[in-house]
Amino acid sequence: RGRPCTTGLWSYSQHPNYFGNLCIWCGIFVLNFAPLAAAGKVPLLLGALSPLFLAGLFYGQASGAITNSVELATQKYAGDSAYDQYVKKVPLIFPRPF
Repeated sequence: RGRPCTTGLWSYSQHPNYFGNLCIWCGIFVLNFAPLAAAGKVPLLLGALSPLFLAGLFYGQASGAITNSVELATQKYAGDSAYDQYVKKVPLIFPRPF
């Protein structure tokens, strides 16, 4: 308690829930690619914008550009060198390949 979660999925991404959500939305787009393409360029473009919009939204939230989540976490774990190393080492959303 009182320490950031840095194990399991959080050792690969600071926001694995955002990454998982993006994977789901990209999968939905891939599964619907053929019907969208058959419907024309506009539906295909609109379908592709959904995962891109969510990626921008999630990045804005995770980076602190939209919310003050980064500021709150920095205040909460101020002086915790393990947290500082975690933030520097672990990617924000997209895990690095092994």
